[in-house]
Amino acid sequence: MQRKVNHASSRNQAENLVTVGIDMGSDLWGMGVNRWDTGKSSYHKCEGKTKDEEAYRKIGELVKGGNRVVVYYEAGRNGFTPAREIRKRGAEAGVIAVSRLEILDNGKKVKTDRVDAKFLAGLHPSDNLPLVWIPSEEEEQRRMAVREAERIGEDIRRNNNRIISLLERWMPGVEKKHKGSAEWELRIKEWAARGVMKRVPLELERLRNMVRELEVLEKNFERWEEMQSVKEEEQKKGIRRDGKISAIEILSQYRGINGSARKISWELGDMGRFKNGRKLSSYLGLTPTPWASGKMRREQGISKKGRGELRALAVELAWNWVRWQPDCAIVKKWKDRLDAKGRSRRVAIVALARQLMVAFFRRVVFGEEIKGAIISRPLKCGC
Repeated sequence: MQRKVNHASSRNQAENLVTVGIDMGSDLWGMGVNRWDTGKSSYHKCEGKTKDEEAYRKIGELVKGGNRVVVYYEAGRNGFTPAREIRKRGAEAGVIAVSRLEILDNGKKVKTDRVDAKFLAGLHPSDNLPLVWIPSEEEEQRRMAVREAERIGEDIRRNNNRIISLLERWMPGVEKKHKGSAEWELRIKEWAARGVMKRVPLELERLRNMVRELEVLEKNFERWEEMQSVKEEEQKKGIRRDGKISAIEILSQYRGINGSARKISWELGDMGRFKNGRKLSSYLGLTPTPWASGKMRREQGISKKGRGELRALAVELAWNWVRWQPDCAIVKKWKDRLDAKGRSRRVAIVALARQLMVAFFRRVVFGEEIKGAIISRPLKCGC
């Protein structure tokens, strides 16, 4: 797993570069420390309930020693809280997507906390590292609000599927349509009055139990939607105080976006962090991945990096855009292939999704208008 890269330079010595790798376990944080000016490395164990505070203290001591300290750890269940705490101590933090890190493997792999920590400490800031964007606490809270609403919505769909599956077993031909808990309750009362499912009282009670669970999920979803609306208003007011306008308001003005503007904005965070549209496309996993060897050339499809849910949202928005924005230049460009069938149509909608997300990026960051797009809710401030 380890690799040796020669980064020895006068620059490393001048800035007293120290890289720290932390392997974060539930009971142990293993810290590898690499001093690039002397070439010396060390390993420290931080154990127990105060393992995180002990690690932060050691990092703070390295910073106070006049060093440039860069700390790396793997993206995972610890999230971004350690990165923010590390930055508070004056060090730089890098969250590594290790699955995307190119590692030379020459046989059986030795894996221990010590090996992993020292491997991370051996990484250098000049390497082309697959770093994960570190959101602020507020940005992470907004992102989690969107994902929690998605989770509850998915549970509602699953509960509806369970109800329909149970009914199909005892009532063949039942309508396969998702309903709210109130409507299911009315149906159950009707069936009870007519004596339907009388021969299987236990199954009827199971059905009632599922409907009660569905009611709880619906209330949670409604409450979560209200919380998101409050957070959205708070964000808009904060941005207006700076004389700007939020990405949600900018995107919501276009026909076909609807409530997806919030999800796009909160999942991506500050769009200005992307250097250009291609960087955004790469983040979404919508960029092509060509393969070439000698005279052989072929396309492997899109990279599919990042969250699949975001790519699915981009494609969903692309279909909405085709429906509600037929005169948009992006839609006209792909119209012939979208009218076709099969693979050509699927490739076209993904390409349209990529270009649409780039158009959103340019509209939000640079203020470029989307050619031919219909605005149904004009911005009051004229932005």
